Amino acid sequence: MQTIKYPAIEHPDDWLKCIAKEFSKSIHNNCLEIPKHLGKGEFRQYYPCEWLTVSYLKISLNEAIEFQRIGMPNRPYIPVVFYLADAKQVVDNKQYQVGMHKPNGIFMPSPDIESKWVIPANESITNLTLAFKKEWLLSQIQDSGAYISQLINNKDSFYVFESITPTLLRTIEKIENEIESNQLCKLSIYSSTIQLFTQFTKQLNNREKLNAKSNITSYDVKKLFEIRQLILDNITDVPLIETLASKVAMSSSKLQKSFKLVFGKSITQYALREKMRMAKDMLSTQSYSVSDVAYKLGYSNVSHFAKAFNKCYQINPGAYLESLACL
Repeated sequence: MQTIKYPAIEHPDDWLKCIAKEFSKSIHNNCLEIPKHLGKGEFRQYYPCEWLTVSYLKISLNEAIEFQRIGMPNRPYIPVVFYLADAKQVVDNKQYQVGMHKPNGIFMPSPDIESKWVIPANESITNLTLAFKKEWLLSQIQDSGAYISQLINNKDSFYVFESITPTLLRTIEKIENEIESNQLCKLSIYSSTIQLFTQFTKQLNNREKLNAKSNITSYDVKKLFEIRQLILDNITDVPLIETLASKVAMSSSKLQKSFKLVFGKSITQYALREKMRMAKDMLSTQSYSVSDVAYKLGYSNVSHFAKAFNKCYQINPGAYLESLACL
């Protein structure tokens, strides 16, 4: 398996230049194409301002490649990596399964942390990374006691994993759509990435407060993600809480309490919110009527669906559909 080594970055374009050198390829308009003998796809970078670098890759490899980050103390940038496909991450000789639907969907290491990331063969891999200057981060955090502020100010090495919640995913998808449609400009990427980073830091700070108050183990978190996936897979007819609890050998009360601690909503609230999000997405295609969407999402009564949609988005689904026709 080929290994590509690169140091923690000192300058915004260091990473892309290092990858280009390893591939013996040239960079054109901040874009690097994968050599055809290795696979297909590309690496892209954007520089909306002097303290922010955005890296995006969408590739499929013929053979697995290991990317090895070499830790470099006192480098000015801290990366926040959003794994949108399943892969393996090795940190401190520990292997983690990372991905959009894994508990470890986001990785943020200090500059001196070494890590390895294996991209498997014959799989489409997408990855989004925001690299921020430490000084800028600290200047934006008003609460010196905030968890992320403590991490950065501390002289010790650190790395943290977080999950990609539906809220984060929607912002990521917005950025992806802008990139794929080539509609990205400095203003839009600045706005979208700041929104994404703000959501991430808020989640990180809240999670630390919750963990301090609870006795949820990493095993529990893994099981809770299995429950979340079960809910999403059966969104039109979500299993009873007792049934879900039995799937992961938890009591119903512990499942409900733990789920809300980790995902910020009760199981019922979470399922309803995701169902309404799906409804809005379907209506946005303008390919379905309100009744079509209601029935596809398991509602036998259209008025019940309309009431739930209106409560979630403060607009009747029929009115929402009409508003799309006016655009």
